[in-house]
Amino acid sequence: MKKMTEILKKNKDEALLIFLCYLFTSGGHLAWTYHLTQLFSPVASDLLSMVAAYLCQAAGIALYTLAVVKAGQAWTGQDDKRSVVVAIALYVLCMIPAVMSRSNAGSVLFGLVMSVFCGYIAAYYIDRLMEVSFSERGRVFGASYAGVTLLSWIISLIGRRALVRGGRSVLVQSLAAAVTVWLIVRIPDSAGENENSENSTARAFSLSAVKSDKTLLRICVLILMVSMAKNIGSAFSSVDLLHGVSVEFTRIFYAAGLIIAGSVTDRSRKDGAILTITSLVLPFIVLALSGEPVPATFFWVLGYFVFGFFSVYRIITLTDKAQTAGIALLAAGGLLLGRIGDAAGTTVSTLLSRSQALMVASALVFFIISIVLFFSLYQELYEPQAAAVPEVKSEEERFALFAAKYDMSAREREVLRLVLRQMTNTQIAETLVVSESTVKFHIHNLLRKTGCKTRLELGTLYLQSKD
Repeated sequence: MKKMTEILKKNKDEALLIFLCYLFTSGGHLAWTYHLTQLFSPVASDLLSMVAAYLCQAAGIALYTLAVVKAGQAWTGQDDKRSVVVAIALYVLCMIPAVMSRSNAGSVLFGLVMSVFCGYIAAYYIDRLMEVSFSERGRVFGASYAGVTLLSWIISLIGRRALVRGGRSVLVQSLAAAVTVWLIVRIPDSAGENENSENSTARAFSLSAVKSDKTLLRICVLILMVSMAKNIGSAFSSVDLLHGVSVEFTRIFYAAGLIIAGSVTDRSRKDGAILTITSLVLPFIVLALSGEPVPATFFWVLGYFVFGFFSVYRIITLTDKAQTAGIALLAAGGLLLGRIGDAAGTTVSTLLSRSQALMVASALVFFIISIVLFFSLYQELYEPQAAAVPEVKSEEERFALFAAKYDMSAREREVLRLVLRQMTNTQIAETLVVSESTVKFHIHNLLRKTGCKTRLELGTLYLQSKD
């Protein structure tokens, strides 16, 4: 617990940003879902909130990426801030009619548009997660999401869910959104500015380069398959163990899973991944034990606990790949693919709801595909020392290996590039459009991580690493 507190304190801006953004976006989605249940049948409300809305969130994530790519080097950290502040304002404006409209069409329309802005906001805070070091990223993300999960559970207990429905919910989420805007505006340059130098790779995005990266493509397919297998498996009739139990109460176990998943993943990416993939077998175990004298509550708790591992896995896996590839815009791809997989899995389970045999068979297909893909990636991602050492062919690959070795954030990489070009602090500050104190802050971190005492020693260490 002490270690977790230190990490959150160190990364307080990123942790608080993720916490606040997730708080009002998830709260708005929940309030809208409750409203849909009053307007439509259970099946229709599920398709709207868990299929159409998730696809709209995926579209919002893609929209953020396209906006940054289209602007190219002209897009700065201030542009990031302005665009997400506008997205938050539009989210709140759409949430009001989505949650309070008595018109079926109006509620659906504004709810889906709200979901697009939700995805845009999520892409922003996941992009900011790149500022957190590799060894702390899982805990910052997991603890932030867990904090919201627990707080939303507490809020749901007040006045019999009065604060998560209707006008009161809109007021609560609007206040959280206002605080988020305040935080975004005050975030200092050291964490709030985006890279925009001519040599920047963190904001570069080449579709052809992504297509040619076979490892990345397999990771993307794996995340999609895992999300589909998880969603279909959770729809098995024998897994529905919530009879007589408050749905809100499940958030306690989900929060615990998030925190533990974050800690396990930071200590070992391999262990976190193995636990996530292994947990896909849980619905099949429950199905096999149906009718046996096994406490249903145990599987109920376990099911929501491992859900935290899914959430952390799909975010951290692609965030790590984005950092090693030097393309920060890939980071939100894990959530985008996860949302598409969630929507597809819900659609399949709904279509096959009358035939448990077909539902189980479809879940088994996606489970097998996930296992095959995972083991095809296992050696490359989690056992690098056992794999053949690839030939370093370019300066960019050498730089990426050096930066990864010393666990450098995206911002630290940009500062290092300019240091290696023998720029002064003033020149670096002008190039990155930040203050000199911010430059000194990052150079201090670079020297600390590499064990160097001077910039000259840092440059020498880099040159030696190329030999």
